[in-house]
Order: sequence, then C-alpha cells, then structure tokens
Amino acid sequence: NAAGIGTLSTARGNLAGGKSATHGFTQSDSVSSDKIEKFSFASSANGAICGSLTAGRYGAAEASMTTHVYCAGGHGSSPSGGVTDDNRIDKFATATDSDSTDVGNLVNNIWYVAGNSSTTHGYVAGGYPSNNVIQKWPFASDTDASDIADLVTSRRDTQGTSSETHGYNAGGYPNQNNIEKFTFASDANATDVGDLVNGDDLATGISASDYGYA
Repeated sequence: NAAGIGTLSTARGNLAGGKSATHGFTQSDSVSSDKIEKFSFASSANGAICGSLTAGRYGAAEASMTTHVYCAGGHGSSPSGGVTDDNRIDKFATATDSDSTDVGNLVNNIWYVAGNSSTTHGYVAGGYPSNNVIQKWPFASDTDASDIADLVTSRRDTQGTSSETHGYNAGGYPNQNNIEKFTFASDANATDVGDLVNGDDLATGISASDYGYA
C-alpha cells in the first residue's frame, strides 16, 4: 500500500501534475488556484509553492519534458466573476522556482482533459465538453496545438499515461472503463486495447517504465 510522506501547502483537488528528474509538481486546483507546488523525490518532505500559472483554473492537463512542465486547458474564474473554459498552454522551467508563461493555445476551450508526453511533444485527449479529439504541440517551439487524431469514444475526466512509444487514455465519464492507446510515431487514431477493473473517472494516471496505473 501507499504511505504518506508529506503534505501539500493546502488541501486541493482536481490538480494537474508534472515531473522533472528530481521533483513532482502540482498545478491549479478545484478553487481555481494559480499556484504551482513542488516536492522532492529524494526525501519525504512537504510540498512548497514555487510559482504561479498565468491564470487560476482546474481540470487542466499536464505534459512534462526534461526541462519544462506544461499545463493545458482548464476551467476557472473570469475577470468579470463568471466561469470560463480555457484553451491556453502554460509552461514553466523545472530548474528554478518561477512563474509559468503562456506559450500557445489548444484548438478549443476544454477542461477535465487527460495529458500525455512523448520525448518531443505534449498531448491532450478527450475532455469537457465531451469529445474524442487528440491534440499535440511541440516541445521544441512555443506554438499552438493541432488536432491530429481521435479517441475511440468521446469522454472526459479520464486518466492519461505514457510509455516511450504510446499515449494511453483510460476510464472517464460517463462510466467508461476502456483503455485506449495511440502511437507517438504517427498521427493516427487510438485503439481500444483493454479495460479497467471498473468504470472510473476523476482518478489519476501514473506512468512507470513498464506499466500505466490508475
């Protein structure tokens, strides 16, 4: 079983994640926070605020490369006091404690969306309003995402995991239990490759070198 090793600065939900070689990161939360928090992999220690997103939001997707973490999409408060869906792609450097910058846009305003990472691109798939679109953007330059393929089913609140060669999208709302995968080598539609034990949404996806976890 898992063991508690520390606490975040505040109780938070609907987070986006992120990772470097040495730290884990959380971004945003269910009260439309803009805070970025990090914790060390090397020791059992509490999280610490290390920067801010360009806007507070929740239900965003995460992608990570060797030097930067990305936060894409989300749902948050507008300047007029209402709520708004978001299409921005933020990124921040993992080597220093710094705020994120807005480096591009998704093809649509979307939240409760899953993220994936290859060595060269960030991906988002599915999301709310419920859809089956797979989008990607390059890590090498700051630019907008493009619509490159489709999931088998339209869903939101799914879990994204990544291997070296494929992105996976598992579970989701409404009552989805299928596991779908798509290749990073070409822009091709996803295929249904298995099932979770039960229908699962709003869970977290975790990637190891040989397994994906929900």
